[in-house]
Amino acid sequence: MCLEGLGNDFSPEIVSATETGNERNVMIADIPMKKIVKDEAIRIENIYYDYNKWNIRADAKPALENLVSTLRKNPIIIELGSHTDSRGNNEYNQKLSNKRAKSAVDYIISRGIKPSRISAKGHGESVILNRCVDDVKCTDKAHQFNRRTEFKVTGFLHATNFDKKSLKQLLEEEKITKKRLEEQIEGI
Repeated sequence: MCLEGLGNDFSPEIVSATETGNERNVMIADIPMKKIVKDEAIRIENIYYDYNKWNIRADAKPALENLVSTLRKNPIIIELGSHTDSRGNNEYNQKLSNKRAKSAVDYIISRGIKPSRISAKGHGESVILNRCVDDVKCTDKAHQFNRRTEFKVTGFLHATNFDKKSLKQLLEEEKITKKRLEEQIEGI
């Protein structure tokens, strides 16, 4: 595993695995990975909405860019779901959450993801994560916790560039592509 470019901001476990008793920065570590499970909701951290709004806030863009990156690297099809808090009536909140989901999907599509790989679904106030249900007094921060976006994998792309290719073949193709690019740059 190449650690170049990590800087000094990686976790102590990685520092320990690369420095403690290892030669030549060989990493010895168990790296937990989560298996992609179809139809399991995955909360996207830091995508919140202002009260009664559906626009993508500036603080949400980095999290959406991470999702774009995930979609570029994985042959998955997702459903992006948005939620509201419990304030307002159910019908209004359903419409608002649909607008929020569509807004996030539109942003992702604007970053080059094919529309066939992502759909939008509003959940309204049907899945409240804390005690802030109808008629319970809560802080604005507690209500904001429920105004969130999640995604779930609904399918997998069948044809990918990686089908039936070994790592050696993929690396060789990468070298050829890089060489062609360098030749094109030199020719300019």
